Amino acid sequence: MGVRPGTFLDDSEEIGPVVTRHADSSPTVTFTSHLTDNNSHMDFSSLAARKAGRNMEPFLIDIKPVTETENYSSHEGEEFLFVLEGAIVVHYGKERYELQKGDSIYYDSIVNHLVTAGGNSTAKILGIVYSPA
Repeated sequence: MGVRPGTFLDDSEEIGPVVTRHADSSPTVTFTSHLTDNNSHMDFSSLAARKAGRNMEPFLIDIKPVTETENYSSHEGEEFLFVLEGAIVVHYGKERYELQKGDSIYYDSIVNHLVTAGGNSTAKILGIVYSPA
């Protein structure tokens, strides 16, 4: 797509530090493509939508269980995921990683990847996406 994930969430940008208070957190957004429902099982809450010129996109992400096959994604950059609640499965290339609460993973996002809930319950993760300028 050629743009960083948070571009569409930007509101009024700030040059200095940006504090995001829980009480003032942004509404959740689901990133899907008009061609597929890719990522429709994930609700993203931006933690830095007002930060000007950022290359990192921190999100709180709720991952709902899926009953059908989701599509893998691939994009320039890197991702760091930390499991806050529940469990997730990270499908990365031909590998499969099961992560529990307190586990994390860091990977190059150019490799085909998919993140799903690791069971029948919603999981919550901290996700940080780095997109080169």
